[in-house]
Amino acid sequence: MGWLGVVLSVAAVWFLRDEGWPWIAGAIAVGVLEFWSWGIMHNHAVESAKQRPGYAGGFFDITPRDASSIPDWITIVNMLGFVAAVGLLVAGLVL
Repeated sequence: MGWLGVVLSVAAVWFLRDEGWPWIAGAIAVGVLEFWSWGIMHNHAVESAKQRPGYAGGFFDITPRDASSIPDWITIVNMLGFVAAVGLLVAGLVL
């Protein structure tokens, strides 16, 4: 999901700022989790891309084959973090 989960977490922190520290800490933790897991996924894809002869070294020079080298567990962590970020954002909008 990339930066979207991080942005949603930051927005959740903003909307939850009057609800107390447990909400804010949860949104910050989800944002850190999203950023960390996105970085790990990107590192796996870049390491796979470096094995290609045509790799130009660009930030977005990743093919679907490179992306398939990402372990499933980190993808699941990132997806669960994204769902949590959306949930916290909705909670922040409702509360």
